[in-house]
Amino acid sequence: MEKFSNGQGIEAKTYKNSFPPPEIVARARSRIGEDSYGVFNNNCEHFCHWCILGEHNSPQVDSVTWFSAKTLVQLIGLVV
Repeated sequence: MEKFSNGQGIEAKTYKNSFPPPEIVARARSRIGEDSYGVFNNNCEHFCHWCILGEHNSPQVDSVTWFSAKTLVQLIGLVV
């Protein structure tokens, strides 16, 4: 983990409604070889949430999308 983190901190996150560990691993393995990566619609966070919770989402993408939409609305308000 030290090499992977490159000296940065690592934080473990727990989820209330996660699948049991063997099922999480099986879900991850079922997608080995998949090549449909997309920053906004199928990134590593989407993958992890799907494996752990069965939900295909990315809170990071959601927050960027929300911030972008909010900024756009503010800019439109300045122009009108």
